[in-house]
Amino acid sequence: MRSGTGAPLGIRTGASPGAAMNGALWPDASDSAALEEEIRLTVPDPALFSALECDLSARVGGGGFLDRSYTDLYLDHPDRLLLKRRLALRLRSTATATHLEIKGEGVLDGGVWRRPEWRQGADVVPPAQVRDVADGPVRRRLESLLGREAPLAPLLTCTIDRRLVALSGREGARLEVSLDRGEIRAGEGRVGVAELEIECGADARAAGLSLARELRERFDLRDAPHSKFRIGLALLGSA
Repeated sequence: MRSGTGAPLGIRTGASPGAAMNGALWPDASDSAALEEEIRLTVPDPALFSALECDLSARVGGGGFLDRSYTDLYLDHPDRLLLKRRLALRLRSTATATHLEIKGEGVLDGGVWRRPEWRQGADVVPPAQVRDVADGPVRRRLESLLGREAPLAPLLTCTIDRRLVALSGREGARLEVSLDRGEIRAGEGRVGVAELEIECGADARAAGLSLARELRERFDLRDAPHSKFRIGLALLGSA
């Protein structure tokens, strides 16, 4: 869930949320950025997905899951200029839509990953240059960072089968829980993904942490130290 005003490229902990959005950690953040907040857990055994789905389904009275499978293509300038600024450009394609996002570096704050993001729809897929991107917050930010004629090249790809369910936490706090299985491909490297993500806004952080603690203990889940993007960078030797 995103609170209004972006895979972490590194781990920064103990940061003040206010300081982060004021530019101490995210100097490129602006009023147009949304703030993504999520808790990520690794599922050590894929056989646990069936039990997790049953547990989460029971919390919403049976059923309630949606198929939100997607493919992410990460792009950058050939000289990796966005990566040098700790930014990631992601083209996400689902069965119904395609959009572009710029993600800022993740900050681990009290067990919750927080990062700014800029998002808009995508026309040319994938864009070969910044000028191919439709006008919007992502296009304007790319122009300011790279220039209108700058080339864009594929960096890595994530293909994920996602099952998503919305839960109500304490005092009506809304959580979105995703069960993710898939593969990350970068260069000649490939690695499997098995994760559970809980998206929560500032008003649902306590409920999200409570749910994560319960699922962690019940199913022996582990904290996921890195984003899918960072895992892909490790395959490229760029982490």
